[in-house]
Amino acid sequence: MKLTSLLRIFSITLLAGYSAGPLAVAQSKAAPARSFSITGTLVNSTNGAPVQHGSLTATFVPRGNAPSRQSPAPIGPIDADDHGRFSISLPSAGMWRLVASARGYVTQSYDEHESFSSGIVLTAASPTLDLRFRIAPEAVITGSVLDEAGEPVRNASVSLFVVQAPRPDAVPPPPRARARTSTDDRGIYEFDDLLPGDYQINVQAQVWYAMAAQQKGFNTANQPPLDPSLDVAYPLTWYPGTDDSAQAETISLGACRMRRRRATGACRPTR
Repeated sequence: MKLTSLLRIFSITLLAGYSAGPLAVAQSKAAPARSFSITGTLVNSTNGAPVQHGSLTATFVPRGNAPSRQSPAPIGPIDADDHGRFSISLPSAGMWRLVASARGYVTQSYDEHESFSSGIVLTAASPTLDLRFRIAPEAVITGSVLDEAGEPVRNASVSLFVVQAPRPDAVPPPPRARARTSTDDRGIYEFDDLLPGDYQINVQAQVWYAMAAQQKGFNTANQPPLDPSLDVAYPLTWYPGTDDSAQAETISLGACRMRRRRATGACRPTR
């Protein structure tokens, strides 16, 4: 009886040991996981010099007709080295959007031009791509908004537009809105992180003494009619001080190490 029990246990042990052998062999023959990566050099777009210690982030771009599945999380930021070199390991093939930023440079997507950029496609046949990523030095437009007496206009809304290049045999496209900001107590505004290009600016503001008169009328009962001379408003004004958009001056920012342009305009009230 005891002998039979021992034989049964021994048989099970042998079978278990025997089945582990082929499984181990099968695992050793499994194909290694394929790796995908984007490598390259981050360089100054104006002179080709390496940009040290910039940061890069890769984001997966799902295809429109691809079956729905959870996209991989963004990879990064990954820092470039002293020579501008970088290497980003990615979890899968597909199209990836690569964005770079560095101190004193504009944050850009790879091969960005106007409102377009290029995706980077990795496949099983081409799992790695080495590229040259050009980013432009940052440009800045700063200025002030003044009233008819040369006094600063606070809280004015200042809008920046990109003047788009005309296409051959086509109507010139209208300027494209780029950013909006407000003037401070000194009437000063600033637009930074700008690419080289052509820009136009317009301003919307309210006349402070007209606002004060209206508030006084609203807050006091039996108030006499407002002085007609105070019933004024600023028209939409384009830099350097015209209400005609066709007469707006274009501000050109060239490619350079660092470009700062000052654009000061004057607003004149109208009735």
